[in-house]
Amino acid sequence: MTLLKRIVVALAACSALFAISSPVHAGVWGGGGCLQTPAPSSSVCQYGFASGPTWNSGTCAWNYTCTTPPPQPTCQYGFASGPTWNGSGWSYSCVTPPPQPTCAYGYTSGPTWTGSSWSYSCNSPPAPPASTCQYGFATGPTLVGSTWTYTCVPAPPPASTCQYGFATGPTWNGSSYSYTCVVPSPVPTCQYGYSSGPTWNTSSQSWSYTCIVPPPVPTCQYGYASGPNWVNLAWQYSCVNPIQPTCQYGFLSGPTWNATTGSFTYACKPQPIPSGAIVFDIVTP
Repeated sequence: MTLLKRIVVALAACSALFAISSPVHAGVWGGGGCLQTPAPSSSVCQYGFASGPTWNSGTCAWNYTCTTPPPQPTCQYGFASGPTWNGSGWSYSCVTPPPQPTCAYGYTSGPTWTGSSWSYSCNSPPAPPASTCQYGFATGPTLVGSTWTYTCVPAPPPASTCQYGFATGPTWNGSSYSYTCVVPSPVPTCQYGYSSGPTWNTSSQSWSYTCIVPPPVPTCQYGYASGPNWVNLAWQYSCVNPIQPTCQYGFLSGPTWNATTGSFTYACKPQPIPSGAIVFDIVTP
């Protein structure tokens, strides 16, 4: 056997020995050298050939490079379909989540899309200020879920509740107002009425008033026919005006007004005896 034949046979033996590790699309080594096999189909590359395939007789194999697609697209909330390479681009659709939830006072955590729903927690609303209730909180405020619940202390009873003012209170005892009223001393009296008052002074706890001081009582020479009575800040009265008696020859006594009988008491002088007249004394047996 010549030296050339020995080299060809050795190469064939080596080819048979390492066929399993040769390229898939390599040629076949035979007795006459490397035999070309059919070109590989495009399915060899998932996204097609970038170059080739080209036969290389020196390596007894097909040379080619595969197309590398652009980066695969992403969807923030996942893919509804795809992504699929169509030879020139990606075909896909994204999941559209329901509207993002809102928290009136911000998020404690989240919101995070879990793939099927939003995961989140909200900050609690701030507690209502003390000024919410004019007279303070009767109950609460207590946070129930996301809402503050409370009741307000009602307005205290008005000052008119007690005619003369409050002796104690009013004080809120948790369910109602407690208080006591001033019980004033007896109302003072004025014989002729008040020019001011009487008014209860809650500070001094006493009556404030002034009495009417009438002018001197009027007099009637012959007494009063009516009155005197103090009415409308003045004396109301009428005087007796009797008819004066007369005596032809003058009064021997009087006249004097008798308030008891309501008449005059008096005596008249007799008729005088003329000068030179004879006076007879008649004696009755």
